[in-house]
Parts: sequence; C-alpha cells; structure tokens
Amino acid sequence: MECCAGIIGSMVLRILQYTLCLVSVLPSFCVAAFSAPAAAVSRIHGLRRAFKLRAMNASPDDEPARSIRILALHGKGNTGPSFQKALEPLIAALNDRVSSDDICFDWDFPTAPYSLGEAESAGRAWWQLPSGERSFTATTYIGYNKSASLIENQICSEDFDLVFGHSQGAILLAALLATDRLVSQK
Repeated sequence: MECCAGIIGSMVLRILQYTLCLVSVLPSFCVAAFSAPAAAVSRIHGLRRAFKLRAMNASPDDEPARSIRILALHGKGNTGPSFQKALEPLIAALNDRVSSDDICFDWDFPTAPYSLGEAESAGRAWWQLPSGERSFTATTYIGYNKSASLIENQICSEDFDLVFGHSQGAILLAALLATDRLVSQK
C-alpha cells in the first residue's frame, strides 16, 4: 500500500477533486486553474473564453511550426480516448483561436493504469482506494507511486509544454508539483 497523504492534505484534495488544472512548465506560457463541478466537464467548450494566448514571436518562413505539446490526464472513471472526446470542443477552440502556421497544438491523452471493472470499456483510475473511501478522505492511495512515476517519466522524457488534469489527473499533477519531482528535473 502506498500513501501520499503527507504530500497533500485532505482539504487540498477536496478542492482539487473538482478542479481542472493547467500547469505550465514553460515560464513564457500561461498558468491557470479552473474550479468546475464534474458536470461542467461536459460543457468544457465554455472554457474557451478563458484562453487568451498571448502573441508569440512568429517563426521565420524557413522554420517549422512551433508545436505546443500538451499532456492531458483524465479523471477517475475515464480513459485517455474518452477524455480526448470530451475535450474536442476545447481543442477546436484553441485551434480556431490560434489560426497560425507558426503554432500548432500536439495533445497526448494517456490512460491510467488501474481498471475499475472487468469490461474492456471500464473506466480507469490513477490509483485505487480502500473500499468506501474517497480521494479527499483517504489516507492510503494504492498505486499512486506507480502512476506518479509513469507521468513523471513521460513529462520529463517527452518535453511537454503544458500539463492538464481533471479530477484524479489534477490531483496527481498537483502532488507531483508539491514534491518538486517535476520542477527539479526540468
């Protein structure tokens, strides 16, 4: 059994459970966090008004387009592909707002390692909890270290510009940032 309760207190977990969290690893890019009830994820296109990308230096004609790499972590009960589908309006809005040959967005939607059921279509989780526990009341997060290592390695080896998480995905990112595991390797 693994525990991250010392990393993030129960109040922070309670707040982050319903948080969409964008965290930039580039100082020149935007940093934002959006609190939203879980139901708001289905209306994610409403967030497009919150995005105002500042003008970036245009590339000379001989340079390739600047690709902004985004890692998006789903919440408990979803998968990478289902989260990608839910974010299609946001992705389209970003692409529309930045209509430039100089910038493109490259999204990666990994799927959490822990299955929530037998069916192939069952949702996934970044960690498991003892029976009857919720993320904000639990003191034990079974499998947290495995997921944290997977995401830490992916972020550090694939050079993402932005990490984005919903619910459990946001909690995982906040925990990694709280321990400076990501910052110290960048």
